[in-house]
Amino acid sequence: MKLTNEQFESLRDKAADLNNTTVERLMRKGRGKLACVETRQMISAILHDNGEGWSEIATKLNRTHASIINAYGNHARDYASLNYYEQSFDRLRKFMAIEEDGLCDFDGKLISENERLRNENAQLKDKIFNIKQNSINLTKSLQTLCD
Repeated sequence: MKLTNEQFESLRDKAADLNNTTVERLMRKGRGKLACVETRQMISAILHDNGEGWSEIATKLNRTHASIINAYGNHARDYASLNYYEQSFDRLRKFMAIEEDGLCDFDGKLISENERLRNENAQLKDKIFNIKQNSINLTKSLQTLCD
């Protein structure tokens, strides 16, 4: 699913913000600072993974299609090897919450995920409590047998 212009602008703005750069620096011709390069890599990866062609991405980012292909390749390498890059990209993906049917309500997903984790945590606490109780009961039984 290709992004609308509004969605692209939202992606671009959030990516720039996450990587401590500005949209103006991001869109300038020339290589720019590492933060700009990495931001373009992230945007290129998200756009390409959502069906955009190299030339379309290049036009949106004020680049050539060859530089976008290179950025996409560098993204894969950086995502696999740089922890800060991986975390930043994952935050960007979560912000966009892109699925096949379009942009979703990420806040709603986050709340439901937090609720699921709270419930799972409560269940685990119950299991730990039961294990402790069984341990206490076994210890008492052993003491009774030994006496």
